[in-house]
Formats: sequence, structure tokens, C-alpha cells
Amino acid sequence: TSINKINDIIKDVHIVIEVRDARIPFSSAHWYIDELVKKRNKKRIIILNKVDQCNINEQKSIKLKLKQDCHAILYTQGNKWKSMKPLIPIIKQLSSQKFHTLPTICLVVGYPNTGKSTIINALRQVSKSIIDKSSYKSHLKNKKLAKKASIVKTGGKPGLTRHIQGFLVSETPPILIKDTPGIMMPAQYLQHEKQVPIAINIEI
Repeated sequence: TSINKINDIIKDVHIVIEVRDARIPFSSAHWYIDELVKKRNKKRIIILNKVDQCNINEQKSIKLKLKQDCHAILYTQGNKWKSMKPLIPIIKQLSSQKFHTLPTICLVVGYPNTGKSTIINALRQVSKSIIDKSSYKSHLKNKKLAKKASIVKTGGKPGLTRHIQGFLVSETPPILIKDTPGIMMPAQYLQHEKQVPIAINIEI
């Protein structure tokens, strides 16, 4: 399952980028990710996606409530890749790699339909505007990983992203973005008050 994959690779990750739905910023949080981040002492960036569909008057108060659980918060509109540009400087600021030849590895996680794959595609657009394709492929030691550096499929079906993938969004310092399948937990593991808003938003 995607949960097991995340558990396996998160130990080698420096920063976790958690994508949530800005319309339900607390209900679209994943308790297991929260548990892993704290247990392994990982830095976390929370992306609140679909900002164009949420109440603008509540954004400031939501940010204040979430601030204690992460290192940075960014409101985005995934289908507009320029809204992702501020993320790269944030990652650079949080990067603590001692050797500039080693990449800072960022893992993108989130429930299906939070717009995670759209965020990944937006980051690829940012990447293309920064790095020449042949240049960043040469930085990837894993050739199979380099071959997967293509546009991620998006859609309403949970878990459409089936393989863990990676690509560079910065050369100096090197920053590697890894994608994972969307997380869908069995209903019995979801807190009751979260079931309805998550189910509704998956259908929207």
C-alpha cells in the first residue's frame, strides 16, 4: 500500500510537503503523516491547495492555527504553476544539507483529490523554467528514476499516481522532489468528523 511505501522512504527524506485541501484544511490532514513527521523529526511544509475555492477571510486565522505543526504554510492554486514559485525559496531556506552535491529530498504526500498531482505538475513547470531537462537528468543517479520524470496523470480516481517518482527543481542547491500515490485510509481508521468532508470533496 502507499502507506507502507511512505513509511519505507520517509526515513531518507529531509522535508515532507503535505498537500491539503484549502476548503477543509484540518479534515484533509492525515494523522499517520503527522505521526511519522513527529516520530522521525522531519521538517514539514503544508500546502493549502485550491485557494481560489476557499474563504479568503479565514486564511489568516487558519495559518495561525497550523503554524505550530509545520515549518511553513503556502496557499496555492495548483492549476496555476506560478503560485508554486515561492515554494522553492522556502525549501532552500529549510535545507540543512552539509554538502552541496547531495540533494535535499522532499516527499510530496496527501489525500487523493487534494490536488497533489496537479501540484507535482506545477512544480515540474517551475523546474523546466529553472533547469534544462538534460541537466537535471544527469544529476539523478538512479536511471529508472530519471525515466519517470514525466508529467503525472491527474484525475478523480484515488491512487492514480502509482509509482514513487522524482525530479529536480533546483540545481544550487540540488532539491529533489519525490511523489507518492495518494493516501486513502480505510473508513474505520478515519475520525468520524473527518469522513463526511473528505468524502464530499473527493466527489467534487
